[in-house]
Amino acid sequence: MHISVITDEISQNPEYAFDFLVNLGINHIELRSMWEKNIINIDQNELQKIINLINERDLKVSCLATPIFKCFLNGSEETTTGDRFFVKEEKYEEHLKILSFSLKLAKIFKTNIIRIFSFWKLRSLDDDKWNEIIKKFSHAINLSKDGIILALENEHTCNICDTNLISKFFNSVDNSKIKLLWDPCNSLISGINPLDEYEQIKNLICHVHIKNVIRSKNNQYKYTTLSDGIIDYKTLIRKLIEDNYEGAISVESHVENNRMKENILKDSIIFLKEIVND
Repeated sequence: MHISVITDEISQNPEYAFDFLVNLGINHIELRSMWEKNIINIDQNELQKIINLINERDLKVSCLATPIFKCFLNGSEETTTGDRFFVKEEKYEEHLKILSFSLKLAKIFKTNIIRIFSFWKLRSLDDDKWNEIIKKFSHAINLSKDGIILALENEHTCNICDTNLISKFFNSVDNSKIKLLWDPCNSLISGINPLDEYEQIKNLICHVHIKNVIRSKNNQYKYTTLSDGIIDYKTLIRKLIEDNYEGAISVESHVENNRMKENILKDSIIFLKEIVND
């Protein structure tokens, strides 16, 4: 197991973000956006600059956090939508092109994990729509090659977001090229106890995102340090260690206050290191 951080949670300036992590003893990073561009939209000069920054610091890329399939299943059905991180809304066919490009990027960045989603969450998921999701995913899975794993995140604004649907999905596809990117906080927001869910999906996990929340006075979730929130990460990470999980636990703090962001990240990384090295 190794600790990773999604770099744009620190800064849109990758050089600043990378140095911040190196100073904390972190050498695994997850790439999502920089310079207010999604990783899939950087040009050749920007790509080379990122490669140079990574190589100069001897960093390793744990995952490409792409927005693949954060889109409508068909047209513009009634759905829940969410953050796309500097990319415009595109149709499924365009997302297949993004996937093809992301496979090339993964090889360049020497990572074998590409994060994907399960289409904006439909108001109702009947058998026909479920079958269409599986059909579209099966086509995407067939595009993956060279040992690259598509990591499906249990995003609460997308369709595959609870324990039963996760299990149903992985029983419906060729899961040799697709695994689960598990975010326990997404599970919590979906009304699921992460510790209970873990026991049912642990064999599917290839990558973990971690963030934590508290309940605010108006009963809304508010992001906080890993050690202070509702989720018992000490127990959860010890379970991962006991089960010989070998992937990344990648910090995604989601704290919006820039003055607090760095301190919360520092506290979270110290907390994680104490557990991992215990």
